[in-house]
Formats: sequence, structure tokens, C-alpha cells
Amino acid sequence: MRNQNIYRTIIVFCALLFVSCNKDSDTPIDLFIKVHIPYDSSGIGGATYHVKEYKGGGLLGPKKEYTDFEIKGVVDESGYAYVKFYPKKNTKYQYEITMNFDNLKVPFENYTVVNPPIFDLISREDFGQKTRDYNVKVLPIMNIIFHYENLNCVNSSDEFKFNLINLDERFNPNVDIDDLTLFSFPFSLGCTNYTYTSYRKAGRYLLKWEAEKGGLITSGVDTFFVAPGVNDEINIFW
Repeated sequence: MRNQNIYRTIIVFCALLFVSCNKDSDTPIDLFIKVHIPYDSSGIGGATYHVKEYKGGGLLGPKKEYTDFEIKGVVDESGYAYVKFYPKKNTKYQYEITMNFDNLKVPFENYTVVNPPIFDLISREDFGQKTRDYNVKVLPIMNIIFHYENLNCVNSSDEFKFNLINLDERFNPNVDIDDLTLFSFPFSLGCTNYTYTSYRKAGRYLLKWEAEKGGLITSGVDTFFVAPGVNDEINIFW
């Protein structure tokens, strides 16, 4: 009789363990998606997202097996989407997140999505990080006219060194100016007056520079903004 009670206890315990492992977690996963033009915060709609649940799929484990749990959606015209779901407590379950940016409602003919988060994976080990923020930047591509000119040139030994970066295409727009390395080019030497056109991303540009004329060195930091219908020239004079 005693053995029978023990056997029943083990069965009940195993059943409770099975139910517990397949229950949803009490802590949700939050996904925040923001698709926008960074220099004016304009939202861009049309991106799609797809969350799928599966188990298995490891290198030495069983074959990946998708469940019937999935979430699909489209980023609205304001450029935002919010997804909330409760993951399984069972450590075998993982969540695959895919995004598509082929049908964005962008008011420009030519544009690029900067480092788009096309695929992400949330595993049991990541459940402590309950939030995913996808900050997706969209930038127009345009012809930008660059004009470099040495005003009041001293002689052919004059040198202009610089570093020009687009802050809006960076993951982190905050820049440590001291970390920027300066470079000189053939068109920035001597009594130069050089203009060229380059097909580049629009946005807010930062220029760190150093000019040497007749042994005198000056330096500084400047910013430029180029965007379709606003400005398409960057004039750099020293």
C-alpha cells in the first residue's frame, strides 16, 4: 500500500512538472520597433515583423520544430510597433524574429535602411533581458557636392587633414571627438580648390579638421546638414 502511494505521488509530481514547464512565463517579452528618418524624427511605415516559436534546432540536438504560436504585424505610419508575448518556461523553446523592409512608405525615390535588423533570436538564456529595442534608421541617398578650398594659401606645403562622418548612419551618434583620426588627401594639399560630387546618405555630418599654413596650425570642429530639397552642398574652406 505504501509503495502504491509513493508511485501515485511520483506520477502526480511528474504531471505537475510537465504542466509547469509548458506553461507560459509570468514575465513577458517586449519588442519595440521604431522605423524613422533620424535627422527629423519622421516615422516610416510599412515594415513587417514576424515572431515564431520553436524548439530544438541545436547543432547536436533535435531538428528545429515550429509550434503554432506566431505573431505577425506591420509597422504603422508613425513608424512604431509594439509586440508583447509570454514565452514558455520550458528551456527548449526559442523565439525567432524576422523583419522585412521591402515595402517601406518612404517619401524619397532613393534611400537606404541603415544596418536593418532582419533577424533576431531570443533564447531561454535571454529571458532575463525582457525588452528588445529595434531602432531602424532610414536615410535618403543623394548627390552631394563637396567643395574643398584653401583660402589665402601660403605655399604648396600647406596641408589640410580631416575626418568627415555622417552622425545619422552611426549606431551611436554620440562621438568622442578625440578618438577621430585625421587624414590628408591629394586634393587637400597645397593651394587647392577642388570640387566633386558623391552619391551618399543624407544627414548630419560632423567634420574634425586641422590646417597647417606656413608652420601655423589651426584646428576645429564643424557640422553640416544635407537632405533632399534642403541642401546638397558641403563647403569646406580653410
